[in-house]
Amino acid sequence: MSDQRSESTTHAASASERATPDRRHTRIGLIVLPLLSALLLAACGSSSSSSTTASSAGSAGSGSSTTASSSTSGSPVKLGFFVNLTGTDTQYPDGLAGAKAAVKGINSRGGINGQQVQLDYCDVQSSVNVAEECARKFVSDHVAAVVANNTNYGPQQTAVLQSAHIPEIADSGITAASQYASPIEFPINSGFVGTFASGTYYGLKLTHQNAFGFVGVQLPVVAALESGVQSTVKKQGGDWKGFIAMPASTTSFAPYAAAASSKGADIVYLAMSGQQSAEFALASESAGYTFHAFVTAIAYTPATLATLGPTTTFGKAMLFGGDVPPPSASAQYPVLKQFQSDMAAEAQTGDKYAGLQYQSVAQEEVWYGFHAAYQVMSLIKGPITAASTLQELQTATNIQLGLQPPWTPNAPGPKGFGRVNNWNEYMMKLVNGKFALAYPTSFSVESFVTG
Repeated sequence: MSDQRSESTTHAASASERATPDRRHTRIGLIVLPLLSALLLAACGSSSSSSTTASSAGSAGSGSSTTASSSTSGSPVKLGFFVNLTGTDTQYPDGLAGAKAAVKGINSRGGINGQQVQLDYCDVQSSVNVAEECARKFVSDHVAAVVANNTNYGPQQTAVLQSAHIPEIADSGITAASQYASPIEFPINSGFVGTFASGTYYGLKLTHQNAFGFVGVQLPVVAALESGVQSTVKKQGGDWKGFIAMPASTTSFAPYAAAASSKGADIVYLAMSGQQSAEFALASESAGYTFHAFVTAIAYTPATLATLGPTTTFGKAMLFGGDVPPPSASAQYPVLKQFQSDMAAEAQTGDKYAGLQYQSVAQEEVWYGFHAAYQVMSLIKGPITAASTLQELQTATNIQLGLQPPWTPNAPGPKGFGRVNNWNEYMMKLVNGKFALAYPTSFSVESFVTG
């Protein structure tokens, strides 16, 4: 999911406006506020301070960054990355920093089979039209794969890429059958479907809490998520207490916290921005409510956690689900040490979004997606192209990624979920204001989703 992630200001304002971003545009996984009808014309930057425009029709902001060495022969391997940097959707400059760090790290370790990697990224500008144009740009740029997409326009982008047989690796979907069923989609986790199901698993199996409620912004995709959670709870014998919908522009959370408490739920799902979730939690604590709040960890940066108040009683009781463990779990998962090292190297270039104050589960997921792409593409014998990458994805087995069971990209998932064959989820809590594992290992929620 990835994307996918919950998120009324920007996650990250421009560098001249703010030093500390938060995810305040409404985004639940791949959820956005209604799109602006006019397309923004801003172009996204690149590490070489150059930018291009996909076409005059949609003015898709795009950029390329590479650290290809002069001693490397042949053209670099291009990897595409969709990112939202402008407009009304949640903005992810920290995610772009994660992609840059991953590519820089791969190149510093010799590239892919000796070939350097070039990051070809494109700002979708909170617009489905620009997102499709970005996809067409990747086709014309002959990228070998598109990696770690967490924007809100996956189905539309996938349709363009599928026509060109360009694989997508580590995409985060919600419930889009057009993505799950696509022959070019190779997810490495269960996205927001699995993450939301982990809250049900936590309640019923780990803490024996039976009553569940749901508070979310009034968006169609949020309603779809609520329907999925409700189905999972009822399927597993839980007590469903109902859905409380609130406007996406809500700034006063006391009435909705009171409504959630009146439902009598033990665990209340929050489908709203990270900042809104924090303010909802503070309103709940101020009123003395004792239910547990469950949210997705991808919505939170250190700044948002600071807003929550890491020492509050309610904050300590909040539950956070994710497809990957928190960066703080590097002692248990050594692959995260590489993530931290790559981020530090990117930060040394002057990329402030690679700094520790922006380190997040969302950023880690992007980096991990490129890590997965590297692992499978390094198995290719011969030229690395979209065709050879797609073939390798269809035949490779038991790839070790470090945060999940061995990955066989082409293995089928449950009926209706394409190749979503990894359903392991991590549960997190706050310790001294930072994410920490609530349980030492991940757990599979596949049976909870499929019954």
